[in-house]
Amino acid sequence: MVILDASDVETTDSSLEAKRVYTITLRNMLPQASMPADIKVTKAGTAATITATKVMNSLMPLTGQYRVKCMNSLGEVSFTGYMNADANSFTVQWKINHECSKMYEKVVVWE
Repeated sequence: MVILDASDVETTDSSLEAKRVYTITLRNMLPQASMPADIKVTKAGTAATITATKVMNSLMPLTGQYRVKCMNSLGEVSFTGYMNADANSFTVQWKINHECSKMYEKVVVWE
């Protein structure tokens, strides 16, 4: 995860935080579309770019909780448990690996 200020400059000062950028790596591309229309996965050789076109704006610092919706290669949908808005990448990775059906070791999340 990278924290950016209003000028898109990386910062560690939470009082200047305007947005967070998360990097997600898919270890295996699924043969069919697997994301909702507001998330676009563009394959380029052995890499892919993931873009979210629909975002929610919140006041900083973020509060509350969220969960991750997972869809495996069989089309089965599952969810992680709820995580605090400031959950680190280790927590997100652990929850996907242990709480999403057939998703163990399928994605990598880092800050």
